[in-house]
Amino acid sequence: MAFMKPFVVIIRNSKNPTIRAFIVDCIVQMIESKVESIKSGWRSVFMILTTSAYDDVVSISDVAFENVEQVILEHFDQMVGDCFMDCVNCLIAFANNKISPQTSLKAIALLRICEDRLADGQIPGGITKIGENTDQSDLEVAEYYWFPMLVGLSDLTSDPRTEVRNCALEVLFDLLKERGKKNSGHFWDSVFHRVLFPIFDYVRHAGKDGEKLASADQWLRETCIHSLQLLCDLFSSFYKEVSFLLPALLGLLLDCATRPYKTLAAISMGALVRLAEVGGHQFNDQD
Repeated sequence: MAFMKPFVVIIRNSKNPTIRAFIVDCIVQMIESKVESIKSGWRSVFMILTTSAYDDVVSISDVAFENVEQVILEHFDQMVGDCFMDCVNCLIAFANNKISPQTSLKAIALLRICEDRLADGQIPGGITKIGENTDQSDLEVAEYYWFPMLVGLSDLTSDPRTEVRNCALEVLFDLLKERGKKNSGHFWDSVFHRVLFPIFDYVRHAGKDGEKLASADQWLRETCIHSLQLLCDLFSSFYKEVSFLLPALLGLLLDCATRPYKTLAAISMGALVRLAEVGGHQFNDQD
């Protein structure tokens, strides 16, 4: 499928929507008629579709996404394992598509399906099953397969569209709750510092250099309370595995509480109360 590489260059550089639409149509036809023969060409296919996710012509991005959806739901077993992350990155691109909230929500749902199949060992040519002994270490598996999905969902929690960020938030915490028992302390340390705590950077750094707080205030009202509740509940659910992270979690709440925004301070104190209510009975004397 080396002939597809010029398509990748053209669709990235062309300013002509007719040409871009033609290339997407060609990809659609190829998948419908030659899906079993694509093999190593999947990487180029996803490059083209990922580029189309950012197209400002709605019809082009819509057709591209419909094609991605069809591949995942109908032809998932045809993908080579090495291309799984190209598929994930493509879905994250569509989730960030600002033209259509419905496309973004569907992309997040498809990410959830991909994660389920990854965990069940359904990635052709990939790992056998998350959590089982393989030639790869748990850390390598987490770094390569898990974190791009988790970080992508974490970034979406600051999306300007309420329905998109709330959906990403729910899926992110659902994934961690479902798979958490198999995770090591090192994994959890990375999850909290690289995936969960950065969710709150949006408001912790708002207001610096004279930045207006209008969008941050909206996020506080609509998303922040729920985010902190989910974070405290997750910590309590896996207390034995993550208790060493209590100082870091309290540090986050303290940092939020001492910001010069009363709403944020009140929300963080509410989260501290919730942490004590749902998880305090597990704390040891040092905690």
